[in-house]
Amino acid sequence: MDGQNSVLLGLQSTAPKIPYIRSANAPISAYQENANGFTAQLDGFVPVQLQLANIQSCSVRLNGKAVASSEQIQSNSQRVRVDVHCPPS
Repeated sequence: MDGQNSVLLGLQSTAPKIPYIRSANAPISAYQENANGFTAQLDGFVPVQLQLANIQSCSVRLNGKAVASSEQIQSNSQRVRVDVHCPPS
């Protein structure tokens, strides 16, 4: 899922309380979680669309440019880097 040879997939009965990618129309080629959010690279074949969750007080950058902190993001690019940074809780 992120280009590594193996993937650990963990399922849970409740949705996470931290910011995350709820859905996307492109594979996630890289992902790095940090203390205040995450950075992800998505590489698709059509302009990338993604839906984020739990980003109410966070800032979001798409390919280095600030975007409205909306849960639904539409890109004009087939390859995007999304940076989500949230204030410490």
